[in-house]
Amino acid sequence: LVLAKLEKSMDNETPFLTMDAALKRVELELPDTQITQIALEEDDQFLFFKAEAIKDQTEYTIYLHNTTGNVIKKDEKSLKKAVNLTGYLSFQEAMNKAMQLRPDCYLVDLDLDYDEKIPYYEAKLIDKQQAYQYKLNAKTGDIIEQETDSIDWQDYPMSFWNNGPSNVPNQTVNMNPS
Repeated sequence: LVLAKLEKSMDNETPFLTMDAALKRVELELPDTQITQIALEEDDQFLFFKAEAIKDQTEYTIYLHNTTGNVIKKDEKSLKKAVNLTGYLSFQEAMNKAMQLRPDCYLVDLDLDYDEKIPYYEAKLIDKQQAYQYKLNAKTGDIIEQETDSIDWQDYPMSFWNNGPSNVPNQTVNMNPS
């Protein structure tokens, strides 16, 4: 897997994608699927979004550049049976509920676990000192469980904090980079 390298001398004009912008990009790349995960991941100072989606008996995985939204890689695999998410909150609804819990934080991971007795979305939000994790009932959005841990803000490259991932809903991101 070739990942987009985060330049040490990034200019302050290059914004990180918000989770909302990453969601829109995934919806463009994987139309008519049900998104089950989007996470900002790091591998040796490389930041990227990893998203998973399902349709019928196929699970798709897509990797996006963390600032441009360009597709780095797409994979698909067959599932043993079709997954039915009827009656669950949409990914967008779950994302909105998670961000309302901590509007001053950045949502870095939202994952649907639909194999459990009570299906839930697991959300992770961070600021420079804390990681807030919530399990939200996938049908109602109610909080099932919550946890707070301290984080070492240095686990993320300085440009992550300097270029300000933002949960501002109207952030403009070029979804069709040239």
